[in-house]
Amino acid sequence: MPQFYAEILRTVGFHDNSWKPFLFPSNDPSTSALGWVDAFTYFGPHFTGSATSDGDILSLSGTTANTGIIYKTNTQIGISSTNYPYLVLRAKGSGTVKIDVFRSDSLDAQTFTVTLNSSYKTFSFALATGHTIGNLIIYGQSVAGTNKFDYIALCGLAPIQLSQRDLISGTVTRTSLGSDHAELRLNNFRGKFLTGSNTFSFGDHLHIYLGQGDTPFHVYGGYTEHQEPIQPNDEDNRNPQQVPDNSKLCPKSRQYDSTLHYQLQECLGQHAGANRPLRRPE
Repeated sequence: MPQFYAEILRTVGFHDNSWKPFLFPSNDPSTSALGWVDAFTYFGPHFTGSATSDGDILSLSGTTANTGIIYKTNTQIGISSTNYPYLVLRAKGSGTVKIDVFRSDSLDAQTFTVTLNSSYKTFSFALATGHTIGNLIIYGQSVAGTNKFDYIALCGLAPIQLSQRDLISGTVTRTSLGSDHAELRLNNFRGKFLTGSNTFSFGDHLHIYLGQGDTPFHVYGGYTEHQEPIQPNDEDNRNPQQVPDNSKLCPKSRQYDSTLHYQLQECLGQHAGANRPLRRPE
């Protein structure tokens, strides 16, 4: 069965998933054309390892405790850690690697250690609030070899990971001309994605991965544009009483159990909805 994995990055303040130059956008297919450069201005010693990008994945090797790469910009990133208090990245590799979030207001950094796996994994770290984020530095791998980075971001909320349990159905349309399009129908049971910690909104970043191997293929990356909150029949919650589980709802195929104070039009199991409502006895 194909693997499905999707995630939503919420309230994104900074995001790099191509690793290519940002200030001077380039269609240069050369893997050496990067938006990240030697961080010698930060550390002192020069980085002598390898950093390349195919426009999707950053391949990084040869970093040390005092050499690495820094996001290239003529100015600071310049966003508030109070408004964007999460560092989020997706990567794979071996051992550990360090990420410094340089703070331009206090001229120091908050350091995070990322423990990499052989398969891609999304990591989220909480930043100290009350600072201006100046730059990001990747360095200090603990094991020799090449580590892979899908993206790095600064967000206002922690990311949401969607599993196959969350997905009812979905389509991804990829075109050679025009814009790709994705549409997901989620299990919005009890308004899971409309209220509380899983809420997402217009402009959040959606990434979808599909595949049958160890590494699902990134089939879509874009923005959430439209939400249609619907309540399918088997998720109808307008009756304030909770629907009992199937074993209690229809014990031995009986259609009425006086101890539960429910009258059933028929044995509905878990699919009791608006078309076949539950009613209290009169």
